Amino acid sequence: MSIQKGRQHTIDFIFPLAVLFVFAVSAFTVLLLSAHVYADQTARTQSDYQAATPLSYIREKVRQNDQSGALSIGSIDGQTSLILQAEDTYTYIYSYEGYLKELYIRKDVDAHAKDGKNILEIKDFQIQELSGGLFRISCQTSDGTEQSVILSERSAS
Repeated sequence: MSIQKGRQHTIDFIFPLAVLFVFAVSAFTVLLLSAHVYADQTARTQSDYQAATPLSYIREKVRQNDQSGALSIGSIDGQTSLILQAEDTYTYIYSYEGYLKELYIRKDVDAHAKDGKNILEIKDFQIQELSGGLFRISCQTSDGTEQSVILSERSAS
């Protein structure tokens, strides 16, 4: 029995090589696109976190100090501040030197904005009383994202 050896054509070499090249380019393109999508999603998530966290923090502080008449707007060293009043203490939440700050002090002690604890880095912080016991709090992060929330005392009379 004789085995016949067929004639070799250049297409026999070029076609598998071309298929391999197309596969490699496609795989690399998918890898680059998925890396770009991942980077965009990570940046968006980080931005949303930075915008929502200050307001979530303030909302939780208001809920922790929920008493009728305990929530008010005031000033500390010229900075507009949300004031949470407890029995013999004040909690000031305000913006100072690029940070959302919190200062927890007794009522008989002088308050100074520089003494507060840095909570988060922010660009702008505004508080506005809409009506009795209803407050709009707006926060702008360092990347320019702005969000606001409307809060009220649950135990308001």
